[in-house]
Amino acid sequence: MVINNRVVATSFDMSSSELWFNVGVTEYRYQFLDRNKTEIRQLSPAHYKPTFVLSGKHKKDLR
Repeated sequence: MVINNRVVATSFDMSSSELWFNVGVTEYRYQFLDRNKTEIRQLSPAHYKPTFVLSGKHKKDLR
């Protein structure tokens, strides 16, 4: 996982509806908002709940 152009985690887990990974002791969890997994909302940490949308071209659904 890359945040601010820096690798913060090299492993992650994913279900059909969520993506999660750890940075140190902090767990980051995201919910997929669409079937193509191109829009996600951050669930944790809970103090900040942004929504992210994939921009640019992609040929296949993400995983």
